Amino acid sequence: MQGNADARAHLDADRALFEAVSRGGDPGWRLYVTGPAVVVGRHQRIEREVNLETCARRRTPVLRRFTGGGAVFLDGGCLNFAVAEPRRAATLDYGRYTAWLRDLASSFGVEAVLAGNRVEAGGRKISGLAARVSPRAIFVHGTFLVSTDLRVLRGHLAVPRDRLEALPPPEGPHVKSVPRPETTLSREAGKAVSMDEVRARASRLLEKAFGAPPFCHKRVLLHVCCAPCATVAQRRLRDEGWEPVLFFENSNLHPREEFELRLAETKRYARETGLSLVVPEPDFEDWERAVRGLEDEPEGGARCDVCFAYRLRRTARAAAEGGFDAFASTLSLSPHKKSARIDRAGEACAARHGTTYLPTDFKKRNGFAQSAKISKDLGLYRQDYCGCRFSLREKRRRDSQQRVDQPVSDRGDRREDSRESYPCEPRR
Repeated sequence: MQGNADARAHLDADRALFEAVSRGGDPGWRLYVTGPAVVVGRHQRIEREVNLETCARRRTPVLRRFTGGGAVFLDGGCLNFAVAEPRRAATLDYGRYTAWLRDLASSFGVEAVLAGNRVEAGGRKISGLAARVSPRAIFVHGTFLVSTDLRVLRGHLAVPRDRLEALPPPEGPHVKSVPRPETTLSREAGKAVSMDEVRARASRLLEKAFGAPPFCHKRVLLHVCCAPCATVAQRRLRDEGWEPVLFFENSNLHPREEFELRLAETKRYARETGLSLVVPEPDFEDWERAVRGLEDEPEGGARCDVCFAYRLRRTARAAAEGGFDAFASTLSLSPHKKSARIDRAGEACAARHGTTYLPTDFKKRNGFAQSAKISKDLGLYRQDYCGCRFSLREKRRRDSQQRVDQPVSDRGDRREDSRESYPCEPRR
């Protein structure tokens, strides 16, 4: 079967969670969203459950999970979850693992009912679960349809009758999927529902239901430029099974007081969220040497590429020396930074230091707006320029021009603290 690295990695993380609890580890859970993929149960015949022509035409990977149950279609509108805990009973009680899903639907004004290993809303299936039980652990995972395109889903899972009839009888065990009409949370709520909000509510409900934090089985060294940008990044990484350690490498910051202010806020955020923080000694002079000759480059130009590479290179070296599984950066959260440029620098630094770079685009799924809201709720300092002396120069030039362009009668209404009127980075 051809695999999607994203979907396959999540299935591997699910198995890691099950195995960790089976070895006597603490209970845990996971939430994640993946790209398009079809996943079949361990005892299913792919050719009988999946429209392989559709998968080939759309380049949708087909994967097999280690649990039973029927075939499912995953995409960006489907929230996936997994729970594992020590086995305390002889039989599996699906009600324990579906009750929180009913509460999740209810929090959006949608009435849902439990029906064995599935949850229904409006008489249609909105969630389905599969399980694996060992002598020491119970593992359950499943899907919750938030905004999945149901026509695309059915197109992947509906095998044409003539092709099905032409297939020889299956040899050995085969579990046939039970077709049921599906629905989505957005459809039942009568409005578009934000996946970020669903994930946030699901996280709270899972932690309350099972009294455990999210499961993290891999360590990632997360380069952070400031506390606000760390908010969304660390949450998403933890939801995907990573244990983030913050790495405050920002030798570009100017003046020194700005460096100390952003560092103090990052320390406070790390302390309040229980995250580990590593602060290497900044080398402001070395950074200046790195960008020498690029002083007149515009913001967003070649100087920024050198700056990305400088900070990611130091992060990659620390990740390799510290035995981390990967490193990543919050830089992609900015709506004014192209993730492809950051990823190129990250991949080059990873190759140089023999480690793995984790490509990200945290601005997706409304990431920047989410970080602004979280920062405001936590009272975090949000800067009004990128950080280096050149971006500060550009910010001052922009402010000066705004004062010139603004009518004199309106100048008295300007807020003294304009931090909330700026994004974390200057406009390109």
